[in-house]
Amino acid sequence: TIRNNSENYSAFVITLSSKYPYPDESDYDVVTMHEYFHVYQHGHINTYNSEERNTLNGGNPWWAEGGAEYMAQLLYSQQEGVHQDYLKEQMSNKFLSKSELLEGELISAIPYGDRGHIAYDLGSWATAYLISITSEEIYRVNFFEDLNEYGWEGSFLKNFGQSSESFLSDFHNIFLNLTIQEQLLIIP
Repeated sequence: TIRNNSENYSAFVITLSSKYPYPDESDYDVVTMHEYFHVYQHGHINTYNSEERNTLNGGNPWWAEGGAEYMAQLLYSQQEGVHQDYLKEQMSNKFLSKSELLEGELISAIPYGDRGHIAYDLGSWATAYLISITSEEIYRVNFFEDLNEYGWEGSFLKNFGQSSESFLSDFHNIFLNLTIQEQLLIIP
């Protein structure tokens, strides 16, 4: 994201490159959708101040990355030619990161870095759970439309009917303790 007080313009740049081993073509599809959802997220943040932008983007990978990952996987799963159980398989794989949580650790305490993948994976589950108890429109449209006026936590409270702290408590203490079969019931 190029949007700060020292620039005269705003831009969102997505750069993809190959890696070893080379990814399958479908990997690029999902990654492109993931990165474009970041454009969507940042496109709803009006401030040029980078600290304020970070705060309005959730300030933590569980929200920004988990949301981008879930929405990318969801959108990809709806494309023609993608097998019916794709999304459930991907989410089942992401659930394996639960075993890497430390005792009493919340995903909101995991920063980018060595253990950041846990926040990506379980953040995608948190997004799916949040959508299941509200709706995709509330998550994807209403929350982001209210972001600048109410701030991140205020928009969360307004649109999801609870604080992020309360939501994460339920996510960790109730939802993550369900069996994977019970959890997969929320996945379309």
